[in-house]
Amino acid sequence: MEKEIRLTPEAVRQIEEILTTGKTVEIAERHEKVIVWAVSSKKKYEQPIA
Repeated sequence: MEKEIRLTPEAVRQIEEILTTGKTVEIAERHEKVIVWAVSSKKKYEQPIA
């Protein structure tokens, strides 16, 4: 089941900033928060954004 998540413009800017680094990213929803992981050298760096 898909869940709709609404993000603030600031959260969208933060996601775009992470994406511009050129790294592979994973995005997930956990505990009612959006989490973005930048995957680099098989390590994940968690960046809670909302």
